[in-house]
Amino acid sequence: MSSFFGFVIREDKPALVKADPVAEINLTMACAVGEGNRRSVVSVRPDDGDTFTLAVLSPGVADFQRVDLKLTAGNEALEFTTSGATVHVTGYVTLPPEYTLDSDSDSDSDSDSD
Repeated sequence: MSSFFGFVIREDKPALVKADPVAEINLTMACAVGEGNRRSVVSVRPDDGDTFTLAVLSPGVADFQRVDLKLTAGNEALEFTTSGATVHVTGYVTLPPEYTLDSDSDSDSDSDSD
């Protein structure tokens, strides 16, 4: 089962994303929002690690960048920062099959009680 996941990064407010102990977090898009034409460098830093550039965005020129970043239970937290425009990062969360509701097994148990 998958569901939407997203967060906002502002120049004055970095975002800290912690890995979920069960679910897999998949980040797929970074998008610059707001007015103006300030270039925005989106960076990511693992706990106590080096900083890496994830995307370079320019509103009106290169508003968005597709990304492929996955956080799993073994990952530590990631800190996201931006210089310039506000950035929305979106993706999805996936739960393993053993943590999802199985509608077939629910209907089977209901028919057994009749």
